[in-house]
Amino acid sequence: MSKFYKSSNIETSSELFNKRIVYSARLLRSRAGSLVDFSFAEKAFYGKTNRNFVPIVASQQLLPFKNFRSVGNPQQTEQAISFVVDAFEAMAQQFKKAQQLGKIASNDPNLTNLKVYKSYVNNNITYQAYKQQFISAVKQNLDISNINNFDSFVKELLSTISNITKRYPMSMPAYVKSGFNSLTYSGLGVEIAEADYNNDEQKISNFVNSKNWNFYVNTCNSYGFMIDVNTPWRLIADLDSVAMLGYSSRYGINSLQSTIDLGFITTHNSYFNSLTSELLQLYNEVVPRSIILNDECGAKVIQTEQYTLQTLQQKYNNEYFLNFYFNLRFLEEENTFNLSERDKIIKDCLQIARAVNNKTALQNFELYINQPFDYRGSLSYINKAQRVQRADDISNT
Repeated sequence: MSKFYKSSNIETSSELFNKRIVYSARLLRSRAGSLVDFSFAEKAFYGKTNRNFVPIVASQQLLPFKNFRSVGNPQQTEQAISFVVDAFEAMAQQFKKAQQLGKIASNDPNLTNLKVYKSYVNNNITYQAYKQQFISAVKQNLDISNINNFDSFVKELLSTISNITKRYPMSMPAYVKSGFNSLTYSGLGVEIAEADYNNDEQKISNFVNSKNWNFYVNTCNSYGFMIDVNTPWRLIADLDSVAMLGYSSRYGINSLQSTIDLGFITTHNSYFNSLTSELLQLYNEVVPRSIILNDECGAKVIQTEQYTLQTLQQKYNNEYFLNFYFNLRFLEEENTFNLSERDKIIKDCLQIARAVNNKTALQNFELYINQPFDYRGSLSYINKAQRVQRADDISNT
């Protein structure tokens, strides 16, 4: 067991907390601009949400992608947004020149010849893999003893997941924002090593203590890449940097906002469009053809209702599924809306759906639900806490 840095998660919470502080202090004390803590405040949403904090994913149909030449495993194809690939390949060449000129050590396994080991993965693929694990957990915990139709199933489902969805989300929009969705998958990032994410001791010894570390940090900054403090082999394109804008401008993209507008799409519409069929699939998987109910007359067998997608949509209308979606998303997101405020927001958005369409209603709802003004760690939460603390300090003087 390491004295200063964690080498695994098999330690007490207090030990892990203290060692995490020591690790972060060691990484950030250089104050290098390229070192960024992506677990802190709004940085946790970088590449995952737009400026309104609505979840987004990269679209290969809207923005050109290309493959990396410098890959760690020649059998794998690694890719990212084209200008990110261009910037990385140029930086990799800079490392090769520095090695030839003797400016950096030639024998560092990670920081001499830069290679990509992990990069973009379509979010539909990663979400489907995550969803299967989530559904397996739901199946084990869902009480099916009183479920005899789709409506009772939906109510039991929401009740079952209500205590876990902020940590283990169900919907794709919430998944995209969560820690289960790696920044690397955004199309903006790469990982240049295969290493243990939980072993801070190895991060220090294999990266920070490398003879090439300072060159690595400075060169990443020069080419428009941020280094993830918690995963120092993970590089994320800084879309606002002069260097990265130099590469993106070759594709007609001249700002961070242009990248988001031209290359990323929101996730809520596609997720809602598939929600009915996904709920029906889950219903068919977990609800048996019959259940046994016990009452004062004794036990009796009840046949559960069975549906096709067509009969389900005939019995439960569009507003029913919108209402489910809205309630699910309230369970998933940190917010301070009370029950009456939630009901009003849902009522208003259902009215928009009736008057305009689902797309507009969903967009308005996501704008409400995704504002990060109250979750712990958000910049506004921290600023508010600091104001309160200053007021307390003044009142106590």
